[in-house]
Amino acid sequence: MTPGFIVLQGNRLEGLRDLLVEWLRRAPLGPLEDERILVQSNGMAQWLRLALGRSQHEDGRGGLGIATAMDLLLPARLQWQCYRAVLGRQNVPPEAPLDKARLTWRLLRLLRDPAIRADPVFDPLAHYIVDDEHRAYQLAARLSDQFDQYQVYRADWLERWANEELALPGPLGEAPDVPADSRWQPALWRAVLDDLVRHPPETEDGTAPADFAGRALVHRAFLDRAAQAIERPPDLPRRIVVFGVSALPPQVLEVLGAISRWTQVIFCLQNPCRHYWGDIVEDRHLFRHAYRRISARKVDASLADHDLHQHAHPLLASWGKQGRDLVRLVDAFDQAPERARHSDPLNIDLFTEPTTDHLLGQIQADLLDLRPVSEMEAQGRRLDAADESLRFTIAHSPLREVEILQDQLLAAFDADPGLRPRDVIVMVPDMTDYAAAISAVFGRLDRRDPRYLPFAISDRPERDTHPMLRALESLLHLPEARLTASEVLDLLEVDALRARFGIADSEVATLRHWIDAAGIRWGLDGDHRPEFGLPAGIEQNTWHFGLDRLLYGYLAGADDDWQGIVPVGGMEGMSAAVIGPLHHLIDTIGRWRHRLGECRSPGGWATRFEELVEAFFDPDAIPPGEDDQANPLAARESAVNLRDRVLEAITGWLEDCRSAAFDQPIGIETARSAWLDRLDEHRLNQRFLVGAVNFATLMPMRAIPFRHVYLLGMSDEAYPRRQPAADFDLMAGRYRPGDRSRREDDRYLFLEALLSARDRFWISWVGRDIRDNHERPASVLVNQLRDHIDRGWSLTDSPDETAASDSLTTEHPLQPFSRAYFGPERPELSSYATEWQQVHAGPNVTHTATSAQTEDEMDAPIPTLGDLAQLLKQPWRVYLGRHLGVAPRTDIRLPEDDEPFALDPLGESQLSAQLLELVRARLAREPVQSLSGERLEAMLPEWIEAAFDRLAGTGQLPLAPFDEALRRDHADPLARQLTTWAAFQARYPDLLPAVDIDARLTPDAGNDQDTVLSGQIDDIRVGEDQAVRLRLLPGALHKGKNLKWHRLVGEWPTHLAAQLSGRPVTTYLISESDAQRDSLLERPVAMEPVDPTVARDLLTALVGWWHQARRQPLPAEARTQIAWLTARDDLKRRSGARAAFDHAAQYDADLRRLWPEFAALEAHADFEAVANALYRPLLSGTRGEHRKAPATEGMASEGEA
Repeated sequence: MTPGFIVLQGNRLEGLRDLLVEWLRRAPLGPLEDERILVQSNGMAQWLRLALGRSQHEDGRGGLGIATAMDLLLPARLQWQCYRAVLGRQNVPPEAPLDKARLTWRLLRLLRDPAIRADPVFDPLAHYIVDDEHRAYQLAARLSDQFDQYQVYRADWLERWANEELALPGPLGEAPDVPADSRWQPALWRAVLDDLVRHPPETEDGTAPADFAGRALVHRAFLDRAAQAIERPPDLPRRIVVFGVSALPPQVLEVLGAISRWTQVIFCLQNPCRHYWGDIVEDRHLFRHAYRRISARKVDASLADHDLHQHAHPLLASWGKQGRDLVRLVDAFDQAPERARHSDPLNIDLFTEPTTDHLLGQIQADLLDLRPVSEMEAQGRRLDAADESLRFTIAHSPLREVEILQDQLLAAFDADPGLRPRDVIVMVPDMTDYAAAISAVFGRLDRRDPRYLPFAISDRPERDTHPMLRALESLLHLPEARLTASEVLDLLEVDALRARFGIADSEVATLRHWIDAAGIRWGLDGDHRPEFGLPAGIEQNTWHFGLDRLLYGYLAGADDDWQGIVPVGGMEGMSAAVIGPLHHLIDTIGRWRHRLGECRSPGGWATRFEELVEAFFDPDAIPPGEDDQANPLAARESAVNLRDRVLEAITGWLEDCRSAAFDQPIGIETARSAWLDRLDEHRLNQRFLVGAVNFATLMPMRAIPFRHVYLLGMSDEAYPRRQPAADFDLMAGRYRPGDRSRREDDRYLFLEALLSARDRFWISWVGRDIRDNHERPASVLVNQLRDHIDRGWSLTDSPDETAASDSLTTEHPLQPFSRAYFGPERPELSSYATEWQQVHAGPNVTHTATSAQTEDEMDAPIPTLGDLAQLLKQPWRVYLGRHLGVAPRTDIRLPEDDEPFALDPLGESQLSAQLLELVRARLAREPVQSLSGERLEAMLPEWIEAAFDRLAGTGQLPLAPFDEALRRDHADPLARQLTTWAAFQARYPDLLPAVDIDARLTPDAGNDQDTVLSGQIDDIRVGEDQAVRLRLLPGALHKGKNLKWHRLVGEWPTHLAAQLSGRPVTTYLISESDAQRDSLLERPVAMEPVDPTVARDLLTALVGWWHQARRQPLPAEARTQIAWLTARDDLKRRSGARAAFDHAAQYDADLRRLWPEFAALEAHADFEAVANALYRPLLSGTRGEHRKAPATEGMASEGEA
């Protein structure tokens, strides 16, 4: 195999790939030799593997049939292997001792060294390294990254610094001094080199290298040895392939050039242009040698810089600086020109003409031919408005971008049956901004849905993708964690953790319910909370408090308190056995919270971390999954692999510390950061190209050729990505060819993406503000592309002189359910969201749910008294539930993480109901005859206080003393309410037998008519003078002197039904009263007796209205229509009703679904008729408004009430 540095260049990667495959086929290595391939990204590595592994066709095309014995390397790894091969393994350690990870710990040790701190030169770092270990670690990590950049790109600086010089040599021979405020950097570098001599890394034979203290010195020694060596070093590979790189440090190219004496180096270089174009990009004067490969020049090199733009392609000049640098640097080592002079030509250029029948191909052809704008304008190009090869899309949010993309992809697959998901790539600037939206939009469809598209998301940090890693990170924060209910419940979502503690997936919902029922909010116990500024000993709402309640409820099953512990009800049954594993989990968390709070050496932390993984995770015990039929053990295998990588990261971190001789104690914050950062390191085996639509981050050489390329997030603030240089970065502002820059990286990535698209290039950005719709700018790169299109193309037959780029741009509505997608007004918009299409199709849409079918009237359901109560309280729920089968919309209840300090109105209402039930139950244990006024006055305060104490024991009340106001505000009204209720019970002591309403409502006893109402009344009491129903209701029924009618309406149907019992019945509604607070005379709320015939007619009418509400929305809402009926004039009627509707709609989304606003409800033809039919009889038959108390008259006594 002939050695040498061979450059194969072309404008299309697939051409270079096919040539490489053929080269490897014709010149295979030995059976035991590995093919060394240098790549820059996992995507490129996977794409190349697939190409090499393809089957070989009869015509010789295709792959090698197998892709094995391939060592895919990153540049730094290959570089260090070459150092060891040439300089000897005994002289160079297996790993670079001053690599970023190892250098971090060496620097941290030095920054904590008293001698360093005392040196005045390091005063600029003093505030980072004094008394704050973690800040010192963060500084060490930043400095190690900076020194790593110096080692790669400024090795000459480090050589000068090592020799006590303070120079910054430049590419043109200049050498200014290091700025005065940065001279600590040379001093620190010398300290590192001195420390490396004192604490050298170990080699394979246990000895330390004698001469090579850093990568810069190793590199210089390597070049010298390679130039002097005569024989080929035995450990060098016979062939190295460089493929798919868009930038390489000059140092790596020097290594490849040096070993090309013995090794065949095949450099596959993607070059967007067949002509030499290096002179059109800025900083051309920094190259010392002329470009040799192409002697002909389309652009005259003698032109001044300000004249070059007239002869250059503007996009290549603006975006191509990084690619120009690589082309020029590689040319210095290319041996093809040299061989051509000796009649041994090996100048292989594979430039393929793109198709020019669409706009995208024409732009790519212009780049290939270095065609300036003047030449393009002279051609008079016309753009077909129907050209779909390049499109721009404006959306209102990242979520809308993804929703629009899904419709675009579905349309593309429908239009081209030959297009496959793997032919499509979608790239974004930052996957963390889009991963959730992608998962939500593309993952919501079932695999059986015809709109389902297989997709894969790459480039997410593993911590963001695997629940086990998120749980591990959460556990590592235990020393400072509040241990809220939601934090522990999040841990229970991890299958490996559940497997360790023996908790089934189906039991998590049960635990979630019991944790909430037990009143657990945060904190292990009363001793944990002082760490967060609370007094010691407060157990309420802690895990200890809640688990005691759960265990007591499980063991005793009693309702009574025991030693201040209030049991949680409903703990019977075998399912309650999961409380034991939960207790075990909390106990384990408590122990590890203390264990992780200590400082340890890296070796001690490594042992602790391994024990932590073992204590909390058992991936081997994960049960087979039921969702993945293809591989039921996929979850287990994934968790086992992750556990192994987690343990490997511990070993790798420990090796870094040992190499740096770092064994000082560190805290959990530093140890945690080091371990987790190690897990996030870049790997070449990340998921990519798995036969699905690939979502990936715009990364160097990610631009593998795809038929369709989609770019999302191309807004001005997101791309090019901004990465400000560190304040101490001395490379900033001192550019050299080959330097990496985020700005130039992103510009060249955009160019690569444009060149990699074969059929379609689609660009999207958030171009409208989601709040006020104002315009937001696109990326400057997008605008440059649009300007280029406008200069080079004009629209065919455009009477209004619309810009070409505007005809390629579609601005989408704010919402995916916009009518514009389904109407003819904007034909450029389309949607595959059939669910929204059905909404806009109108009432002819048929509902698939069986509950939505209109049943035969002969099979119509018979309403109950409860159904009629719902009709009066929430008539819209009758239609939604009975006709459409829509369940009531409930808010998603999230775990409460904070103990209550005050109650909201709903909480106050629930408190009133619970207090009332507890004290009423206590009253029920007393004989009615014993409940005299004197006894009640003496005992009620004690019973009410006991009820409060019990509720406090459940964790529902604010902590003392914040509960005093609640106790005060509720105790007196509750006492008056119960006193009144007891007095009424004493007056009406006898309870009548239950009354069955089914037959009572039938008009004629001998009639065969079906019963139209069902129900039973079992609470009618009688005394000396009349029959009554006593309804004890929580809270107050009055607001000021007026009744809260919406709280009464549900009692009306049962009151009417009670009139069919054979005697007149009065219904008394006894509630808390706020009369005393307003100096009002209290009057009991009473529903007056109704003539049985009238009551039967009213009930029959309500049944009819119920059936009508079941078939179509009834224009009714209690608050609104009662306000309408009770108003004194038209003006107050409408304003009061509107205010009442707005208040009701504020808390009921289902009401707003049918009646978005009051105007829609009022406009209904039956609005007033329904109001009169449903609520007028209630208003006429109920009394109980408060009245003003005369100045000489006190509050009404109970007897008067």
